[in-house]
Amino acid sequence: MSDLVKRTIEIVMVIVLIGIGAAVLLLTGESKNQDGNPGYRVDLDMQGVSLGENSAGLDPTDTVKLAPFLPTPMCVVEKMLELADVDEDDIVYDLGCGDGRIVIAAAEKCGAHGVGLDIYPQWVKKSQSNAKKAGVESLVEFRLEDATMADISEATVVTLYLLPESNDLLRPLLEKQLKPGACVITHNYHMPGWGDKEVCVESIKDEFGKEHTVFVYRP
Repeated sequence: MSDLVKRTIEIVMVIVLIGIGAAVLLLTGESKNQDGNPGYRVDLDMQGVSLGENSAGLDPTDTVKLAPFLPTPMCVVEKMLELADVDEDDIVYDLGCGDGRIVIAAAEKCGAHGVGLDIYPQWVKKSQSNAKKAGVESLVEFRLEDATMADISEATVVTLYLLPESNDLLRPLLEKQLKPGACVITHNYHMPGWGDKEVCVESIKDEFGKEHTVFVYRP
């Protein structure tokens, strides 16, 4: 399935989510849940309306549009960890961690240490809460930080579910900071310019029958 088709499908999903959020707002008049998490908040940039823009229309400094939040299904999370062969010796970094599910799963299922980075305070707070519920607080850390300016040099595994433009923006950082043998896993979108570093590509269907693609790289 081409990137264009995948992006079109995601745009449709986002529009549906925004419609649901708008309906709830009209009924409740509230923009956030009581705990301050995004809930049904309608934030056009965050929900990814910019998915429909082409690369020429994206500002590389606009991290909101470059990283709209769409959660990775747990079956895909597990496949990513499997393909990266994550174990207790790994340090897993998730750039744009959302609710923290990848880092938490790496700690819970593989015993790995992990760090999640996100530019939204509410997602960092949610990730910390989820880590506490999972009982892996001692293994994971979540930071309010822009991934494009982060120090990720200790990472042995890096996971990404970002737009191709975001991957391309982060590529120099990954190439400069990661040590030999590190693994980079991307969900649905390839890493531009890394054809010779691609180890494998696998497809997996989620519980709704939607197909997802996982790309594995050794930069």
